[in-house]
Amino acid sequence: MPQRPLPADAPAAPPASSVARADLFPGFTDERYYLYLATGLEQVDPAPDHDGGEPISAEWLRLDAAVDAVTTGKIVDAKTALGLLLARLKDQR
Repeated sequence: MPQRPLPADAPAAPPASSVARADLFPGFTDERYYLYLATGLEQVDPAPDHDGGEPISAEWLRLDAAVDAVTTGKIVDAKTALGLLLARLKDQR
């Protein structure tokens, strides 16, 4: 997985645990996603309002609320939904 450089003044982040590797379109593309669960995070800067020109929004949710957002159709991105549902399963073990 490519490493992204952090600014020198970036606070140390808690370790993240691997949740899954996902091949979302096997047979069509070799694109692969790695999903990680990080806990104990806190926001240190305002959330960005764009990602390379594309508008985005960021919102802090508890895991229960995020899973509810998946099951009610408020979160529809497949990668996000998979990660949240797997995090819920890991949390129940």
